[in-house]
Amino acid sequence: MDIVIHLQATLKKDVGGKPAESLSDFYVAMFALMLQGSQANSRKKFEQVIAHVRNVRDAWKQVAADPKANQFAASARPHADIIQPGLPLDGGWNSHDETHTAVSWTA
Repeated sequence: MDIVIHLQATLKKDVGGKPAESLSDFYVAMFALMLQGSQANSRKKFEQVIAHVRNVRDAWKQVAADPKANQFAASARPHADIIQPGLPLDGGWNSHDETHTAVSWTA
């Protein structure tokens, strides 16, 4: 939980615009899901968090391996400080219900 809280707290939404807002929504949803898992002593909830985080990680790996994405990242340097190193510069997070569970991530 501490890692998610730290990532959320260090986002620069005023600089990052929509990508930073999307990451913020993602972190809030993952934190909520972890809290639900903890309160209900639910292994399933924690497995959902792990699956969602792995999905995001895999999307970042694809972006990092794509030369076109790397060219975009280089041209977006003025905004590169909106997120921690190793996190994506673009993508989308959609949460759709009151429990803020994950729907999709696109890179």
